[in-house]
Amino acid sequence: MNSEFVTDYDNFKITPVDERLSSSYLTKFEVTRIIRDRATEIVNGGTFGLTSGTAMDSVNIAHMCDDPLSLTVDPVMMAKYDLAARNIPCVVVRSFPNGRVEYIPLQELLVDEEMLDLRV
Repeated sequence: MNSEFVTDYDNFKITPVDERLSSSYLTKFEVTRIIRDRATEIVNGGTFGLTSGTAMDSVNIAHMCDDPLSLTVDPVMMAKYDLAARNIPCVVVRSFPNGRVEYIPLQELLVDEEMLDLRV
């Protein structure tokens, strides 16, 4: 199985839950790639979704932090929190060797919290 990620929902027909053959969990490879891509977005000025429902620029969060070595400023940790909170709008595209393709919104997939290593 091969996985890709797209952010344009309009061009893909989401595969209904009852027609999916793949796991409802993200693989460790998918988790790693999502965190990498999201951390890159944050470093390049993307917004960071907070649990209160508002979004702040990642630079503003860094300025609010007293300790520059704090995990609050780490873009990888920010990406992990975004993934755990399901704040990343994208579709996981899973391709099978027989040519079958599944389009699954990230919000519908489960994440193993231990894989994220969210230390406080």
